[in-house]
Amino acid sequence: MLVSENDFTKVFKYGETDLYVTKAYDEDSDEHYLIACIPQIKELGVSDIKYPLTYDNELLRDAGFREFDYFAALNFMDALIYKIKSQQEAKQRLIEPN
Repeated sequence: MLVSENDFTKVFKYGETDLYVTKAYDEDSDEHYLIACIPQIKELGVSDIKYPLTYDNELLRDAGFREFDYFAALNFMDALIYKIKSQQEAKQRLIEPN
C-alpha cells in the first residue's frame, strides 16, 4: 500500500517491507533516475537494496514517478523477491552439490 508521498519520494509497504521510490539526478552524467530503496527484506535475510531506474530526461523520469503506483510497487517487489530467491537457491546449490 502507498504509505506517503511528496514531490520527490513515494513510500510503499509490502507486508513488513518498506519500499522507497525517490527521484534523483546525477550532474556529472546528466542522467535522471528513480531509485528504489529497500532497507530490509527480513524473510530473505537481505538489506540495503538500492535499484536505479534510468531515464533519458527529467520529463520521462517524472512520468515514471507519477505512474509508479501501488500495482507497480507490487510487481517490482514480486519480481525482486523472485530474483533474490533464485540467486540464493543457485548459491546454495553451488555450496551443497548433490
